[in-house]
Amino acid sequence: MVARKVGCPFHEELTIGALTPDGTTELNEHLMKRFSLKKSDLDNTIERERREAEKKIKLYRGDKPPLDLQGKVVIFVDDGIDTGASAKAALLSIRKRQVLSWLGHRHPSKLVLAVPVMPFDRIGQFHGLVDDIVPLAAPRRGAPAPTINEKKGKKIDEAKTERQATGILQEERAAAAPQEVTSK
Repeated sequence: MVARKVGCPFHEELTIGALTPDGTTELNEHLMKRFSLKKSDLDNTIERERREAEKKIKLYRGDKPPLDLQGKVVIFVDDGIDTGASAKAALLSIRKRQVLSWLGHRHPSKLVLAVPVMPFDRIGQFHGLVDDIVPLAAPRRGAPAPTINEKKGKKIDEAKTERQATGILQEERAAAAPQEVTSK
């Protein structure tokens, strides 16, 4: 899944939204109002980022079709959530496939969001969009930031995220397995 950030027209580093190659776009309405922006103000940026997302898809996928998600547990891993725009656009795109499943698209049986760091106040924006959320750290606003600092070259402990996500699958498999009943 490829998602691209959409920067504010007068300050590209300020993420005002994100999009996916299929046209799914998530814009931060609060920031749009705060800066008196209309979607039409972002049209050029959105089109440029959509083309970049399509290039990435072609680079990563080549001529292969999208993955068949039918009946699978999909664990969507983001390297860290700040505004949540990119993750939300990507997850909305996956859910869009689910809604369009009657057209032949494949959809997952369960969608899990796994992330090493996610502000506590961002968790709510993903309820109803995913079946489970697995943040390894969810600091509250004003709390000291976790010691993860990518700008200084430190890496996120991806193995820990993978172990935690794998734990979810193991729990599901155990719950789905037939239980042996014994009587005394």
